Amino acid sequence: MKKIIFTLVTGLLLGLAGCFDIKDEIFLEEKGNGTFQSTIDMSGMKDMIGMLKTMMPDSLKEKDMGDQPDDLGMSDSIMSMWKDLEKIKGISEVKREKKSDYVFTISFRFADIKALNTAMGARSKNDTLVNAAPKGDFFSFSKGQFTCNDTSMAGLGDAMKGLNSGDNGSDSAAMNMAMLKAFMGDMKYTHVYHLPGKVQSVSNKDAKLSEDGKTVTLELDLSASDRVQSLQNVIRFR
Repeated sequence: MKKIIFTLVTGLLLGLAGCFDIKDEIFLEEKGNGTFQSTIDMSGMKDMIGMLKTMMPDSLKEKDMGDQPDDLGMSDSIMSMWKDLEKIKGISEVKREKKSDYVFTISFRFADIKALNTAMGARSKNDTLVNAAPKGDFFSFSKGQFTCNDTSMAGLGDAMKGLNSGDNGSDSAAMNMAMLKAFMGDMKYTHVYHLPGKVQSVSNKDAKLSEDGKTVTLELDLSASDRVQSLQNVIRFR
């Protein structure tokens, strides 16, 4: 994430703006196994990155950009958040793909909720923006009930609290964080749950139910500080 943050702040200094969206989808099956997919969409930053690249000296373009010089190292930075997935017990069929310019997906099968929780914890630990996994399990499952227990929005909520508070130890750091917050004003984090049965109830008032009654979507604005937002949700289905 350090390379991404550098790019974001630099772009902001150029007076540009963009967006950064994350969508996590869980396709849950009857026994608590299933498929997880995360999509990171930076397509709104395409023009900004293109302009930034034209202004960079050749020596900087070639320095520390990994195997993806065209996207300034974004691919490497994003994929490193999900490194070592293959080593987690219960995780299989891992796929890392670049769908299009600045759109990346990571997907895998999980044998049970324990395996999914381990993978989610590993992502947070590998993300230097978050740098810590939330305490406890992200998810729990029992017959007819799926629960998201995460109070920190996979750690991203804590990161955004730091931006909102502006308390970073120095005026220059506070200014940089305020600039970053302004740049990330359109940042969205979405959870989508595809359940193996009809949903009977959801506890999160911001959650939306699909017409067929089997999919729950919860979209959060990470930069919003004027209202309480949470991923916590108890979903009952049958």
